[in-house]
Amino acid sequence: MPCVISYSGVCYILTLLLTAVPTVEPAQFYRMKFDLLDDNNEIEHQRSLLSLRDMCQIDHLEELADGGAASFQDEGRRNDDTVKNVVSAYSHGIDEIIKKLTAIAELFTWKGGI
Repeated sequence: MPCVISYSGVCYILTLLLTAVPTVEPAQFYRMKFDLLDDNNEIEHQRSLLSLRDMCQIDHLEELADGGAASFQDEGRRNDDTVKNVVSAYSHGIDEIIKKLTAIAELFTWKGGI
């Protein structure tokens, strides 16, 4: 089941957490370390999984697109050069996916004739 952490700047996980455990500070929550489990197999051990610093998904762009992601948003307060570099890297990655999918589509496009 997917977990929506935030949508349009509204943090749902904090709303749930602060309702259940009102003593947790929001900034502390994003720095907390978690174990990531899949069918009781540990995938990640004691990582800050909700820290935006760890949210680089450039190696997973194709999987995200296959899963239905139609847009990506860069979040954070960084200098202009960093934002430019991040956007450029993601744009290049998306362009490569489009080239790959276009090439595959052309292989299956009927050109006429027998």
